[in-house]
Amino acid sequence: MAKRKILIIAAVAVCAVLGACLAAGAFSGKQNNSAQDKVDPKVLESLKSRYPEYFGLDTFKGLEVYVWQMAAGDYSWGVLPGTNRSKEATELAALKGVSAADMRAILSTYDIPEEDIAVIPIRQVYSSYFGPDISTPGYNAMVREMLFKGDPSDMVSTHELFSTIMSSPATSSASSDYLAAHEAEHRKLLEDKEKTLRYIFKVFLDAEKHGTPENGLHGVLMRTVLDELSPELMLDLVATPQEYFDAWKDMALKQQGDHSDDWLKQNYPAAYILKQVLAE
Repeated sequence: MAKRKILIIAAVAVCAVLGACLAAGAFSGKQNNSAQDKVDPKVLESLKSRYPEYFGLDTFKGLEVYVWQMAAGDYSWGVLPGTNRSKEATELAALKGVSAADMRAILSTYDIPEEDIAVIPIRQVYSSYFGPDISTPGYNAMVREMLFKGDPSDMVSTHELFSTIMSSPATSSASSDYLAAHEAEHRKLLEDKEKTLRYIFKVFLDAEKHGTPENGLHGVLMRTVLDELSPELMLDLVATPQEYFDAWKDMALKQQGDHSDDWLKQNYPAAYILKQVLAE
């Protein structure tokens, strides 16, 4: 029997190759039943009356959950039965947008294994908003956390800082030029050290997990900021951003194995934060 899948799709209505975007997410059968127990039955009844088309869907080929933006910080969600084809723009445009919290409640009524959840970024054709690049692992990680973990305000705000930095100068290939052009955003990333490190770790780990290495400008900027925030672990290594992070992570894990948490906090705080992220 084919695996059932939730496809979380953030995105361009006529979009990318489906299989390339698969990524694990957050509902196992056990977790799902637990989530359903916590949802107020009155909330579910209200959602069923307003969005009956989102309930009782055939999950033989999984569910496709779409998320799109109409403005900065404005996210809407819809769901359709899974298929082996890309959805038509008209199908996506007909979706009724609900909040992330409402979509979590809707998904709680389905018994979907966690390992079959996937993320596919796209864009609604009727939206004139062309904000951040929705094809990056960073954006994928952000919307997954938004759906599965509630309010990822730290992920969202940090992603928006990186997106602003990446917006110019478009003619440059040097990360230093982008950072210099956005001093305020760069300074904010450095000031919010723990928040920024947690974002960088989650994005690189997510990219590693799903075989979508973060090697574009976003990855280059994250590597630069990572070194700025953790000079004690900086590597003299010529590598892609993803390869650099993988080597950095290995060194941080060695420090975790050799020392206590208290020692890490004092001497290798970034390695301690990574340990917390890996334990989540």
